[in-house]
Amino acid sequence: MKHQPKKTGGFVQNSATIQDSQTLHEFKSPRLMIRGEELLGSCVWTDWAQVRQVFKHHPDLPLQQWSKNGCDAYFESASVQIGWKDNKIYLLATMEDQSIVTTAQPDDEQLWGRGDAVEVFFKSPGASECYQLQIAPNGDTLQLSYPNAVAIATFRRTNLAGLRNFLIREPIFAIHSQVKNKTWRILIEIPGRILFADDDPLLGRACWISVCRHDYWADARPLCHSSTSPHFETDFHQQKDWGLVDFVNARPGII
Repeated sequence: MKHQPKKTGGFVQNSATIQDSQTLHEFKSPRLMIRGEELLGSCVWTDWAQVRQVFKHHPDLPLQQWSKNGCDAYFESASVQIGWKDNKIYLLATMEDQSIVTTAQPDDEQLWGRGDAVEVFFKSPGASECYQLQIAPNGDTLQLSYPNAVAIATFRRTNLAGLRNFLIREPIFAIHSQVKNKTWRILIEIPGRILFADDDPLLGRACWISVCRHDYWADARPLCHSSTSPHFETDFHQQKDWGLVDFVNARPGII
């Protein structure tokens, strides 16, 4: 019988640099600058062999554990590759996972409370509105849109049931998932128009992106958190830590 997921706090960095709370307080979050390289050639986005080939030369952005009091012994690696084509952003996340656990259902809220999940946050520079996606290994997805950071802080501080006020019910994002050989992957297609209010090509533009993971185990081992963003508190909504993705041409030699 699967272990019932339970919430635990804290996530850690694979480093001996953070030794105590004073050091943690003084450690400054690096500003992540990420290349969102152009994806060249055509691809059937439901064909995982083609997807992996298209992303073959795109750099991996690892998910890490940043704060102390976590579970290094049970940490499993994950990485993200970000690309774009025409007016769409493509994000490929790959998670090593020896124990894939989820009880998520299509109409669930808070998928991360149902087992393994990835959360993706993104917004355009200067915008107040931001988006959050929660994706489970079985492909169940929760789409959310917040008008501003104040709305996020208010509902998290008062009543999490208010989350339903931010649900996006129409399918805006195309999301594909695969579970194979102790690994699960998700591919997300994000239409540029929701960030930039037009269908112009993305070349030369930028947006903030953060990818976070909740890694459960089927036994009693503790939940592990990791993220592309250097969050020193268990709060993935801290936008100051998110990485800025520049949409640039593919490097020479990539076909």
